[in-house]
Amino acid sequence: MPVKLVALWLIQDGRTTLGICVIVAAKVVGTAFVGWLFVLVETQLMTFPGFVRCRALWHSTRDRVLAAWRQSALWRSARAIRRVARRGLNRLLAFKD
Repeated sequence: MPVKLVALWLIQDGRTTLGICVIVAAKVVGTAFVGWLFVLVETQLMTFPGFVRCRALWHSTRDRVLAAWRQSALWRSARAIRRVARRGLNRLLAFKD
């Protein structure tokens, strides 16, 4: 029986938390499986010129988007807040000793 149907049955049966956990676990396991499969066949895929072009396009697009995101005010603000929070936590932990 497919996992999502089991999850839906659990949700319908009143066990909502368990049903949601089953869906999340299925997604995590599925993603891990696809990643493992890609690692296994990557060298063979690199023999296809079309795949190499698409992969290069994906990497360049990803790098441009990440660079733009890291220059954004939201990212810089989040990093500053994280630094302040980490310093505060370190001081609290040092004070505790």
